[in-house]
Amino acid sequence: MKNNKGLSAVVTTLIIILLTIVAIMIIWGVVKGLLDSSSSTIDKSTRCLEIDIQATKVINNSAGNYSVTVARTSGGEDIIEGVEIVLQSDTDASDVTTFEEAFGPMKVKTFSIYKLGLANVSRAIVSAYFTDTKGEKQRCPETVYNFKAIGN
Repeated sequence: MKNNKGLSAVVTTLIIILLTIVAIMIIWGVVKGLLDSSSSTIDKSTRCLEIDIQATKVINNSAGNYSVTVARTSGGEDIIEGVEIVLQSDTDASDVTTFEEAFGPMKVKTFSIYKLGLANVSRAIVSAYFTDTKGEKQRCPETVYNFKAIGN
């Protein structure tokens, strides 16, 4: 009779090695996914950390035609890619109006928003945005400006 004990020990060792490699690959896939999602969150947080952009004046030029003056402080990224503004009254809100204009530190710009039928606006919500490394638009935290609209 043949002794097959030596052969089964080699096969067992190979199976254990293969299972270990498969387990390492599965664990690495999960860890890599977590790291990738965390890095995009960290990128957004660090880029938005010092950006302070807010509405400083809102003028009601005519029924539903508003001029919103937005100012940016000196902190944060050199240039942000754009600004999003929402105007609100006690009963209604405008859609998000996106202005795709580079906006550097220490700049002041006036944007026109036209929303027919939106009256008694008393709040402007402003947020900056940028495009991340994946090409997706990332919004920074918004600032709220409460005011009494000035008419011409």
